[in-house]
Amino acid sequence: SDPPPLPPTPPRGPGLPERPIHSLLAGCLGGWYVWGEYSSVNQQIVLYLASRVAMALMSLARDMGLPPFRTKALYSEGGGRRYRLSATAVWGLVMVLFEAHPEVLVSSLKRSMDEIYRYDPGGWWLSSGTEGGSAMCPPPSWRSNSAFTVDFGAEDISSD
Repeated sequence: SDPPPLPPTPPRGPGLPERPIHSLLAGCLGGWYVWGEYSSVNQQIVLYLASRVAMALMSLARDMGLPPFRTKALYSEGGGRRYRLSATAVWGLVMVLFEAHPEVLVSSLKRSMDEIYRYDPGGWWLSSGTEGGSAMCPPPSWRSNSAFTVDFGAEDISSD
């Protein structure tokens, strides 16, 4: 039970690459010379493309009949299960990185993850970036200057 073959590559007209390796080389050269210089805009474009390429590779793996991607259940209407699988993998990996190796995360992602997962309603910030485990730190200064505040009801928590 071999997977179905991919459709043949259509004939190429003038100005189009003859072989896939030509497209690969052109993309690599463009990536190096046009998009290879770091800027926040270039980084966002490259990250967007990386996510789209990952989704396309999942579709290609399905079309080639590679397990587990050949499972029809992954490809419900609207790509719901494929999206769910991608979201599960991405969030699982980011949580492992955040807990085990927070130093490798981009600083803005690390700050956001700290905001979500390390905030203590008592007004102290839990930091995982210290040697030997977590440490208590004062909250970021911008929190006290913010026009938007959230009342977590910390005064209702008793220490009985």
